[in-house]
Amino acid sequence: MYSINQSTGELSLIGYQAVGGTNPRGFAIDPSGKFLLVACQDNSKIITFKINSSNGRLVTTGIQITVPNPVCLKFLEIQTEKVNTGIREIHF
Repeated sequence: MYSINQSTGELSLIGYQAVGGTNPRGFAIDPSGKFLLVACQDNSKIITFKINSSNGRLVTTGIQITVPNPVCLKFLEIQTEKVNTGIREIHF
C-alpha cells in the first residue's frame, strides 16, 4: 500500500496487506469507494475489505465469496424498474 504526497504526487510505501487467499490475481474498488474486493485464483475465493476512509488502510470484513478460479473483477451498474401491482411493489 502506498500514500500519495498531495504536493508532488510521489508514492511512499506504507505497508503490505495479507489478503487471506492464494494467488491474488485481480482487485476492484466498489463504485462507492468504500470496499475493495480481491480475486484469489488458486483457492477460488473473492475476499472483501472495507477501506478506512481516514487513512486508506484495509480492514478485513470476514466476507468471502466462493467462485471457481476468479481472476478479474468488474462492477456493473444494474438498472431497476419499480412496478406497483396494487398488492405489493415489485422491482425488476
